[in-house]
Amino acid sequence: MTTYELLSIICQILTCLAALGAVIVAAFQLRENTKQMALNSEQLQKNIEISQESTQLNKKIATETKLKEYQTLSIDRLKQNNTLNYMGQTDNSTPIELETIYNEIAKDTYLRNDIHKLLNYYESVARGVRTELYDKDLVMAHGYNRMKRMFIKYQKYIEERRMKNPKAWDEFVHFIKENS
Repeated sequence: MTTYELLSIICQILTCLAALGAVIVAAFQLRENTKQMALNSEQLQKNIEISQESTQLNKKIATETKLKEYQTLSIDRLKQNNTLNYMGQTDNSTPIELETIYNEIAKDTYLRNDIHKLLNYYESVARGVRTELYDKDLVMAHGYNRMKRMFIKYQKYIEERRMKNPKAWDEFVHFIKENS
């Protein structure tokens, strides 16, 4: 065997050893990357859980804030009107007649604004529940009875207004009907 052949064989052996070393290094890197991906996957799952918990907490806070907003609605004329104030009535199962509502509005035109503020408030609560901005369980526990009384007392007025505009208080109406 000549020197050239011997050197050629040594070069081939060294090349094979270098390739084998590269394969071994790649295998170790692959194993480390797999471990890191598993850790990242676990961390991602924890982050998702934390995010979901945070979303639920934020939803509950937003719901409580919205339900407390009822107390600050500026509907003083409606609250002071003994005929239309649904909260002070003992019979909460009978709608107020349209003629009665319009007679009271004729005496005090600001009553219409108060009625609409209240209906719009409940519309926004119902929309928030549908879009999952608000927590439905909290609304059902702490606001639904008041919403339902309002709906019953002003049902004829709502229906009459919806004949002119079918989308008027749509979310509110559907929310009450779905949960009755």
